[in-house]
Amino acid sequence: MKKTFGVALGLVVLAAGTAWADLVVPSERVRSGVFVREHATRDSRVVASLIPGGTAEYLRSVPGWHRVQLADGTLGYVSEAWTRRIPAPPEDPGPVAAGPRSRGFGLLGIVRSAVTSVFRGRPRVDFVIRDPHPRRSVYRHTDPHLPVSGFATPLGAGGSYDIMLVIDVSTSTNEYAETDVSGDGRRDDVWSGEDSILRAQTRAAGNFVRALKRLPRNHNGQRIHVGVVTFAGDERFRLRPEDKRFDPTPESIYALAHRDAATLVPLTRDYEAIQRRLEILARSQPLGTTNFAAGIGRAIIELAGLDAQGATSRPRADAQKVILFLTDGKPRLPYDRFEARRAALRAAKLAERFDIRINTFALGKNALTRSANSSVREMASRADGNFVQLENPADIVTILNATSFAFVDQVKLINQTTDRETRYVTTGIDGSFYGEIALEEGENEIEVIAMLHDRREASETFTVEYRYAVPVHELVQQLETIRGENRVLIEQIKDRLTGEMEAARARKRLELFVEEGPSD
Repeated sequence: MKKTFGVALGLVVLAAGTAWADLVVPSERVRSGVFVREHATRDSRVVASLIPGGTAEYLRSVPGWHRVQLADGTLGYVSEAWTRRIPAPPEDPGPVAAGPRSRGFGLLGIVRSAVTSVFRGRPRVDFVIRDPHPRRSVYRHTDPHLPVSGFATPLGAGGSYDIMLVIDVSTSTNEYAETDVSGDGRRDDVWSGEDSILRAQTRAAGNFVRALKRLPRNHNGQRIHVGVVTFAGDERFRLRPEDKRFDPTPESIYALAHRDAATLVPLTRDYEAIQRRLEILARSQPLGTTNFAAGIGRAIIELAGLDAQGATSRPRADAQKVILFLTDGKPRLPYDRFEARRAALRAAKLAERFDIRINTFALGKNALTRSANSSVREMASRADGNFVQLENPADIVTILNATSFAFVDQVKLINQTTDRETRYVTTGIDGSFYGEIALEEGENEIEVIAMLHDRREASETFTVEYRYAVPVHELVQQLETIRGENRVLIEQIKDRLTGEMEAARARKRLELFVEEGPSD
């Protein structure tokens, strides 16, 4: 007999048992984070990051590496040299009681723990609960698990976003990205080769757009529009006398945008057109220095629809505006680094004035300081965004499409009537969420809680009556539609279940080994 998804969740919880394992934490010398890799080699793909203060469940060890599982179910290997193994107390693996709300649940997503969150936005959230329908207050089914899905978004956005990808095309992006970007199995360590930093950026942008297409209710780009801006800067403008005392007014920033940046793709829902332009960009020859203010200024012109400044996009009034800013360097224009930094930070503040958030990605670290340029971090801070620092430039290929551009970090579902919380809720990079909450017969009060990047919470409640009964045909079709629409989020839950089962089996094998001892 075919089991429902909700029942399957319950069976896996029971299968987990009551055993516990040690924890793995970053060592004291770790500053930003320890990469979690797919396999136990330095060349393996990065799937997550373990930040200082974070913990992962220890599964086993191989020479030089620990096999771990993160709180969101992600499995991988961390370097033994950069981590410590510590004992963990036993914990109850059963359903989580709501009680006093725990702030300690894991951050969902491959790289959520890699983000150095500097978000300072307002804790105002719109809950667009798509399912169950607000007018359907009775749930008749033999399975008591109620699917709940929707969006937790900035107030007034309703799940809509206008996103501008801002890509660095300066000369330095010709350099090798430190790994196999093209996926051909070879490391093309040459200038402007297949594995260049530019290629890493364009491939990351392509992966990001493909990920957007799979998000709930965005298969035709109806919720999320995307554009692409490129920036560099003519080396001949360096030390230009008229830029020496640069006055970073909005007008001067827009002038830089026209001089040193370009709109490659205006805001559009045509994701295929974006992919075609990215392929052309990947084959181009990067040239020039870096003018951060120009890239941000051009993105502002498009996202704010400034016709007087030559905007070619038609932004939507009800959409949340976001800039995703990618660079491997430091601001170099206008004039010198001091003026360039001042212009970049003023441009970020100008974006904040238009209610545009900036998420910045530093591709690689300074060879001497082993840190990213502070301007990249402060730009995000001034525009209520997030800053992500990457050890290798090529890490952006897997990081960009897994980093939230909504300010919602996680969503929880609690049945206040039974005082129980479901462990299986997943949140998309756009704030979309899906989970199944167990009901009891009669009236149930369900609370949806969104945790923001700054650790504050917002919540909303609704009431549903559950009756144990064979569902009518219309309800069966509705459930199939709901699960089909949220398939990408359900896949994440299933991946977590698989990881938990693997961890449970590993713990069981360890118990048997300890009880029986090694064989002779």
